[in-house]
Amino acid sequence: MIEADALRPTSAYAGNLYSVEYFELLRDRLNPGGLAVTWTPTQRVVDTFVKVFPHVLVFEDMAIGTTIPLSLDRRAIADRMRQPFTRDYYRRGEIDIEKLLAPYLLRDPRVYGPDFDRQALVDVNRDLFPKDEFAIDYRGR
Repeated sequence: MIEADALRPTSAYAGNLYSVEYFELLRDRLNPGGLAVTWTPTQRVVDTFVKVFPHVLVFEDMAIGTTIPLSLDRRAIADRMRQPFTRDYYRRGEIDIEKLLAPYLLRDPRVYGPDFDRQALVDVNRDLFPKDEFAIDYRGR
């Protein structure tokens, strides 16, 4: 798994971390069956991610992409959360992992497969034109 919780997309120089080219680098470095996970603070980031990965699950503020079919197995996640190692690990850190995961497990993600028309995704971030980054007001306001 490669997890990229980069910067706010409007931060200076953050545009390249939300670009088609960056997500292609992630995709091309995944092991077979590997997952790429990213924060999706804007619709443009979602569209950029979906443009690159053939299989994507999009939650409210996160996307998971891979090169193989992907599904959300709520039962497997619940089983893992009940494992003593997992339960104790998060408890030691004083993290209520069930509460944190609930929004992701209660709602169905948007699912994109290889049949989705990615040609329609034209408003995306590119290395040479990171559109989200241009939202910065450089005049100091």
